Amino acid sequence: MARGCRAVIAAALLVTAMLSRAAEPGELAAEVAAAPASSEPWRASGVYSHSALSAGRPDWDQAALRIQRALAPGFFLAGFTDAQRRPPETDTGYGADFSWYPTRTLEWRGAAMFVPGADFLARQTYGTGLEWRATPLLSIAADYKRQNFSDGPVDQISPAFMLWFDNDQTWLVARYSYGRAFHEQDFHSFSARLVAGMPDDGRLTIVYAHGADPEKDPGVPGVLLTNATTYAAYYRLKLRGSFALILGAEYEDRPGFYTRTTASLGFDAAF
Repeated sequence: MARGCRAVIAAALLVTAMLSRAAEPGELAAEVAAAPASSEPWRASGVYSHSALSAGRPDWDQAALRIQRALAPGFFLAGFTDAQRRPPETDTGYGADFSWYPTRTLEWRGAAMFVPGADFLARQTYGTGLEWRATPLLSIAADYKRQNFSDGPVDQISPAFMLWFDNDQTWLVARYSYGRAFHEQDFHSFSARLVAGMPDDGRLTIVYAHGADPEKDPGVPGVLLTNATTYAAYYRLKLRGSFALILGAEYEDRPGFYTRTTASLGFDAAF
């Protein structure tokens, strides 16, 4: 498989792994953890994130683990678990995602997560999407996600485009999301992500996101659809072989509610 195609697969798998979750502390660290591509059939990624909140709110913690297997050429299947602590509650989700390449330039992906006894996460989340490498420098994608909260469903449609540079070692992703909550309230958001190739297979990721997203606070009844602005930076540090550390920081400002500062530490290993 060509180097460029392998890079497309790696980048798409990162997004697929996150489709099953809402915007949550430290989730970008898990996304960064899965690059670059590897010829090994197994891949494991894990991330721990700790968040400090303002306004006298208690700290949040999150731990996520994802294990992926290449079952056939162009077909990848993964399972994951995601545990989040937002005092006084803890939610743990279990899910699976897949990615299939019927051709070298087209991907179909999907994901699902279930949270038994959810207190603040969605009880079920489903996502699917397509991505097409239109030219060597441009990919076009569209994703759909549904979250079923106890208060009702939240749907999101997210078109995106990806620009490739430096022999597919550096890329820019721009994404717009339109959502509808409980069949009655519209919301919008957008994000930009720059992933820059560094020496020794390192990756520096810089993210900016702004807009409304579904977020349920244990101390507030119902699902909040408030505007938030998020800045994040993550670095993938290759140690030896196919093992790498993921280091990251994230800052979120949700005016009128809280600010959140998150530090993340993770790993990525292929075997």
